[in-house]
Amino acid sequence: MNRLPEDAKIGLQVIAAIDDAKQVIGTYVIEAQDISVVVGPIPKDYAQMADMKYLGYATVTEGLAERFHMGEDLLKAINPDAQFRQGETIFVADLGANRSGKAVRIEVDKAKGQLRAYAEDGSLLVVDPATIGSESNPSPTRRPSS
Repeated sequence: MNRLPEDAKIGLQVIAAIDDAKQVIGTYVIEAQDISVVVGPIPKDYAQMADMKYLGYATVTEGLAERFHMGEDLLKAINPDAQFRQGETIFVADLGANRSGKAVRIEVDKAKGQLRAYAEDGSLLVVDPATIGSESNPSPTRRPSS
């Protein structure tokens, strides 16, 4: 999103981007809705999933990790004594303000498992993880002809 090189090297540009006064960890009070999205174990079989009334999350921590765009292991690591119950204050990734704008181009990157949306000026608005096809239901690898 900051137009940094994607070479996995920690250079001056990357250090400058993360050497920021912005907070990266904030607090959050667990709400009733965070608990209500828990449905218990989720079957791997799609037919069984289709029979479920609601396809939520297996655990509260799974739902919270998804909501705050962080790994479940990280969530648990920064909250070692948490019970993850309604009303409890926990530490989470501070996502900052939402970006806004009109997406004029969407790219689906099968290799990286990402969906990216770009604004008219070429700036990146959204990067979302995306499961793009599977062995049993592969996605197309080329654009369909018009």
